[in-house]
Amino acid sequence: YNDAGMCRVTQSGDRSKEGVWRDKASSSWIQFEHVDGRKRLVTSYVLECKNKHLLPSAIELEGSNDGGESWASLDKQTALGFDETTTRREFTVASPAKWNLYRLRMTAEDEAEGIQVDTIELNEYVHCEQGTSVATLKIDHPVLTLSVHG
Repeated sequence: YNDAGMCRVTQSGDRSKEGVWRDKASSSWIQFEHVDGRKRLVTSYVLECKNKHLLPSAIELEGSNDGGESWASLDKQTALGFDETTTRREFTVASPAKWNLYRLRMTAEDEAEGIQVDTIELNEYVHCEQGTSVATLKIDHPVLTLSVHG
């Protein structure tokens, strides 16, 4: 989505060529803005953190529709559950709404080392009743993933 020019990503810290984001600060943020002004519904989000020495201890997902002047808290997590075998976690947004800007704020588990995030996904759950025929479908994303029963 970002690579297609449909979203602008800004952040504190640095992003490598491989897309891994790292900040040496004790708290940090990554922000996603839809460049065409469109608002997008996010029902869940995924964090993948592979470096056990640079894990976040707390995260907060926020949304804004006024260019970042004000932010609404959408989800807060403090028991993230990352460990040696669990490097990828999905979190559900309890009351999803459409926002033009999303910001993920994070606090480092080890404030002296900082934070590293390998992947962030902002997801929208689409529910289709089983057996319902779809006559047309318009997709504005370069990739679409469907569940096995999709």
